Amino acid sequence: MLKLTRRFLPLLALSLATLWIGACQPINRLGNVSGTGLAQVQKDHVVTEAELQAITTSLMGENKSIIMASDGAPYGIVNNGSGFSTQIGSGGVVTGLSGMLKYAPVTWVTRAKGGSEADYLTTQQFVSVATSGSTSPTQVVDPGYSHPHSLRLAYVHPSPQELDYYYENIANPFLWFVQHQIPLAGVPQDYKWQDGYKAVNEKFATAIADLATRDDTAKYIFLHDYQLYMLPGMLEEKLQNTGCACVKTLHFTHIPWPAATHWLTVANTSFLSNSGGTPTANNSRTWFQEILESMLATDVLGFQTIDDGYNFVETAKMFLGANNVSSVPADQGLKVSYKGHITRVDAFPISIDPDYIIGKYEEARAKRELPKDGSNESLTVYKKKISTTEYYRSIVNKLILRTERLDPAKGVYEGLEAYRELLEKKRANGTLYGQDENDGQYAVGMIAILVPTRENVAEYRAYKEDVFALVEEINQEFAEDITHAEGDATFFEVGHGWRPILYYNYNDWLYALYMMGLSDMLMATSRADGMNLVAKEFASISPYAAKNYSSFPGTLFLSDGLGVTKEFLNSRMNGFQFVGAPPDRKTSPPAYNRWVSKVANDLEMGLRLSIPDRQANADEAADFVRTNDLKKWLFRQLVAFQQVN
Repeated sequence: MLKLTRRFLPLLALSLATLWIGACQPINRLGNVSGTGLAQVQKDHVVTEAELQAITTSLMGENKSIIMASDGAPYGIVNNGSGFSTQIGSGGVVTGLSGMLKYAPVTWVTRAKGGSEADYLTTQQFVSVATSGSTSPTQVVDPGYSHPHSLRLAYVHPSPQELDYYYENIANPFLWFVQHQIPLAGVPQDYKWQDGYKAVNEKFATAIADLATRDDTAKYIFLHDYQLYMLPGMLEEKLQNTGCACVKTLHFTHIPWPAATHWLTVANTSFLSNSGGTPTANNSRTWFQEILESMLATDVLGFQTIDDGYNFVETAKMFLGANNVSSVPADQGLKVSYKGHITRVDAFPISIDPDYIIGKYEEARAKRELPKDGSNESLTVYKKKISTTEYYRSIVNKLILRTERLDPAKGVYEGLEAYRELLEKKRANGTLYGQDENDGQYAVGMIAILVPTRENVAEYRAYKEDVFALVEEINQEFAEDITHAEGDATFFEVGHGWRPILYYNYNDWLYALYMMGLSDMLMATSRADGMNLVAKEFASISPYAAKNYSSFPGTLFLSDGLGVTKEFLNSRMNGFQFVGAPPDRKTSPPAYNRWVSKVANDLEMGLRLSIPDRQANADEAADFVRTNDLKKWLFRQLVAFQQVN
């Protein structure tokens, strides 16, 4: 095992785990669960498809459609020039929840996006997914649809103005920035909260309340993420008005919930008046109190980690009053009482399907062997990337992989500064340019897959510019042949020496999976991140590739700002290396500089791990992910629903 991880195991994580009444030890908190049995949710128990099917049928009934609601949908509709077609959705919410289609029919409530989707849907509410047929406002066709149960999409239709206020001003960037602890440039106007965020949540509530009264829907509703914080309270009110009191709701927040003290920096800041000039009178903290009260209207409140759930409860006590909010340990997490309503708060760390991910990795390997096809531009680009990468891999002793969105919360810039310091150390001691025991190879290299995101937001554009300016500085400073050091990886020619960073500025998931099988380390240094499923993908692929393709498994190098790091620590999983989350480089320069130096040193230690240690760590991480997979994530939420019956 990696001694570095054990030596620096945070006492805070341990004490929070104890306070949480064993969220890392489900055996101690579930008690007797009707129809499931205690062993099915033990820490080391692998949930089977049969078990998940049994609890789903027990709860939902035969052929009852589960209602799910999220801002994103499993399918989008695009105009391909000759007509409309479907496009599979992306993101952790969609990936995670789509797994439920294996076990029950799903009615998925989402919002119609702009552009092609709005043109196609007009005011249509219901759309079904079919494997064949004609595309129309009531049906989308996906010939590859393989789930055994039906999927029905139920759309709400915000106006363009509502959508702009809701998504571009409140949800993103405001709530996203706050919860990822990114400095705010300003606060939105109050009318954007009222006429945008709340208005769109109201439309979701209306649609779901109507669905909940139908005979073909189950009375358990899954609500998801920060775009829909006001939905639980609005839905509860509408259901009470219809006399439908038998519905149970679960709201799951996929992004971090920061400490109560962090919320003080924004929750005491009023939204601006309608004119945008001064804070609105009588609005101090009201918007945040509304969010907290709405979330406490659910029956089950889920978060990614123990820390997030604990932070939420303390936040609710701080802003709603400790006399009004009480919490006690329960068989399932914490039981929180507010205005006579009981909400169970617990951690449900989202995960992946390891077999599916390994299958996609094999697909990535097979794609590189396909014959050249001049008419298939994407295949040509893919094969060139693979050949470039394999050459680069052959000239570096150790290869670091970064693959993430260019989000200020991801710590890309900060991690690159630590990498530069590592390069400086190696150059100073004469081991950078093939002068150590691996003569003829360069000591280290990095593949960076940096995916554009939210480029309409000024802070994101500025961060992207900073990142690529730093990449160019590093490449110019250290590259063997500076005439070939500029630009992204498409400008890197085989045989033209070495540059320290080979980067791509677009998303290619299959390529990223292929690189996980070639890399010595996955580096993720987020300041704050809900989970980070890339780390779990790497944990599954790296030892598999090592076993089947005569390579060595890689090391996970993670900051403790990641939800996955907290999950590993709280579960006593030692098969990885971790560092603290990066401090703010602009407001805390001394702390930031210390962090950069420490990370550079720890990178060196991680890259020098012995093969037996790497193998032991990789096997432990892979076993952990396989045990705590997507099935267990879904299963534990269903168990939580069972507990509130």
